[in-house]
Amino acid sequence: MLDLLDFDGDEIYFSKVPALAGKTYGDALLAFNEASVIGLVDDKGVTKINPDMKTKLTATTKLVAIAEDDDKIIYTGVREDLAKKKFTAGKPIVRKAEHILVIGWSSMGRSVIAELAAYLPKGSSVHIVAQNKFVDPAELASLKFGSVKMSYASVNGDIDELIAAASAKKYNEVIILGYRNAISEAEADAQTMLTMLQMNMLFEAQGNNVEPTRLVAEILDSRKVELARVAAADDLVVSDNLAALMIAQISENPGLAPVFEDLFDAQGAAINVKPIEHYVPLGKDVDFAELVAIARTHGDSAIGYRVNADKTDDGSTGVRMNPSKTTVFKPAAGDTLVVIGNIE
Repeated sequence: MLDLLDFDGDEIYFSKVPALAGKTYGDALLAFNEASVIGLVDDKGVTKINPDMKTKLTATTKLVAIAEDDDKIIYTGVREDLAKKKFTAGKPIVRKAEHILVIGWSSMGRSVIAELAAYLPKGSSVHIVAQNKFVDPAELASLKFGSVKMSYASVNGDIDELIAAASAKKYNEVIILGYRNAISEAEADAQTMLTMLQMNMLFEAQGNNVEPTRLVAEILDSRKVELARVAAADDLVVSDNLAALMIAQISENPGLAPVFEDLFDAQGAAINVKPIEHYVPLGKDVDFAELVAIARTHGDSAIGYRVNADKTDDGSTGVRMNPSKTTVFKPAAGDTLVVIGNIE
């Protein structure tokens, strides 16, 4: 999502395309070679992200699209060869219960887990590990988030306690939160980066029964983000800079507010990263236009793809956002399609 917020590269724009009057939203997905359509603003001014593919457009409908610049949203004609082609939808993705380990805690933790709870499949769990000198165990004991099974450990901060928590089960994700309410911002970030290093050392060590997994860390001071990335190059580091960028984008274009609201709340559309084999066979060349056409069969608006083999080569972790529709690549195991659609 950072690619769409940082004013560097592709961004979200609005554009009227009278030539699409009478066509459908599904047609619009295949009508721009250098832009990825993600929604529309109807004639009543209502913003709809990833609406029904059969939604009719008028001459005054505004399309919401990702592009390098607003002048890159050039209508190139509906790809009728793909629009009329019958694609067989793949089997629905069966989501299994997910288990998340949260290290550290603050008021932000409540907001994060509350949002996650709306997406987590049945049977999912969240285990929180927090130092008792920063967080009252009674606060952790009272936490409830819908059907998500909650548990916690109030610890002193010893590495052995961290090993015990991380090895208790196979976690799908580890989230490290800063102790923003208990210590200074600088101390909280130092604690977070130390925990990141400890977790990665555990992942690399042999014989401790701690399996490597995705790690997401919160850094309070955005100036320390690059330092944190050096400490743990393959992990996702999130800071207040994201919120600042979003505010800047909305200040520049107020029309983006409902777009971001829809994308980031627990209802409606969301940005999803789905296995590429859900859409096309592995090992066979495919152009992005065909991926877009296949994705719309699933009710998704494709906006890019991620090449697993390139995931550590740069900061974008192998993501190709808004590639030209003529871009060809050969899907391999671990590759994913980035779409805007509903959580399955």
